[in-house]
Amino acid sequence: MTHIYYFSGTGNSFWSAKQIASLLGDECRLFSIGIETQKIPPAAHGIRVIAANAVVFIFPSYALGLPVVVRRFIKSLEIKAPYTAALVSFGSYQGGALAEAARLLGRKKIKLDYAGLIPAVENFIPIFGPPNEKTMRRRLALQKIATEQCALAIKRREIGTIKTFKPFSKAVSLMFHLGLRFMWRWFKISNACTGCGICARVCPAGAINMGNGRPQYSGKCQQCQACVNFCPQKAITLGRARPGNGRYTHPEVRAEDFYSKG
Repeated sequence: MTHIYYFSGTGNSFWSAKQIASLLGDECRLFSIGIETQKIPPAAHGIRVIAANAVVFIFPSYALGLPVVVRRFIKSLEIKAPYTAALVSFGSYQGGALAEAARLLGRKKIKLDYAGLIPAVENFIPIFGPPNEKTMRRRLALQKIATEQCALAIKRREIGTIKTFKPFSKAVSLMFHLGLRFMWRWFKISNACTGCGICARVCPAGAINMGNGRPQYSGKCQQCQACVNFCPQKAITLGRARPGNGRYTHPEVRAEDFYSKG
């Protein structure tokens, strides 16, 4: 049994996780890291025990590092598997996300056997703006190729090394993590909001509740941009994600896919 744990906001990592599960051709189970971290209580003493033939983590790079929820999840694990892999999806630059995962696992005496890179479409529209059609097609093609290559490497149980010393990425990631404490307050909800609740249902961190027909944010927000990009009315705005601008979600992933999978 191969366990694949993913964290995804707009579908990039989720799509690659599903493809890898299919391409491996053996028995795989997919788990949403967002949903797993919301389960109460976890195993005894805050430790989750994973026993499998192989464990694969798939996550995006946020501000050159790991999303906070992924960091916390890895810290909570006790892994009993002969093979461990981690894959990072990224829009602009992968930074030190894989290095951070390797360090966290190493502190638990778990070797990261394989680390893979999956280029994808940039989805942090508040800073980078919506992708144009040409860029999106090119990045989706790169993601498909990289996902297949990673699946083959995992199937062959390939072993590699990764540099874990990434001081610049670590510093940028730390500043971003500190900013998460207040960034959730920056979301604006326009009058276009219909109270459909899609934003709350797709949020992989459980950071949104509906109150009086409007989304209410909390400090659990990871800035994954699922709410911004899946909102059918473009009613949620932040930075360059304005009402008249485009949005991005992986074209083969629907909002409904996240309702049950995180």
